[in-house]
Amino acid sequence: MNEELLALRPGKTALLAIDMQKGFLDPDAAIKVTINQESISNVKSLMKKCREISIPIVYIQFIYSPQIPNLVGKFWPQHEKDQCCVLGHASCDIIDELKPEKSDTIIQKHGYDAFYGSSLDYKLRASEITHLIITGVTTDVCVFATVCGGFHLEYKMTIAEDGVAATSLQRHQASLEILRRNFGRVIPIREILGEIEGWNHVQEGRP
Repeated sequence: MNEELLALRPGKTALLAIDMQKGFLDPDAAIKVTINQESISNVKSLMKKCREISIPIVYIQFIYSPQIPNLVGKFWPQHEKDQCCVLGHASCDIIDELKPEKSDTIIQKHGYDAFYGSSLDYKLRASEITHLIITGVTTDVCVFATVCGGFHLEYKMTIAEDGVAATSLQRHQASLEILRRNFGRVIPIREILGEIEGWNHVQEGRP
């Protein structure tokens, strides 16, 4: 993997938070994804740093609408049966720990890939973004599909190893291995933070 190609760039980088919603992460969620509190705290710390240095944060929000029936609803009948992330339902909301701020962007999607049928690519290109930090759920479904979609749109991907989660550790680890081999970097949030903090040293001419 070409580390120099994928290294994050000042003014060219954005953070995506994929499907960090109550319908997936609440204790009683209909489609329950297990993500430990340390991972949530790590993502929160990353978001804090991004806001401090004006890295755009884009929240991706899955919305299922019976008026727009699709195969996702057929594969996951809990969306309609249990109102999981159904349009207008409280389960669509981002979890309180990672609540968006006014400066953040929210993009809604109706499928797995956040780029497909949404304004995400347009908004990123309008801001001259070329590099993406990926967090969210699930590693094997919406995170995976979004990374693949973004890769084919020429975005350079950095996946936060401890900022994504799946419904099983096996699927999580297998997905990360495929992503690492074919679609981008997979590194822990502490390394992402170190890379971002290093921008100031370069800009100030420090070693």
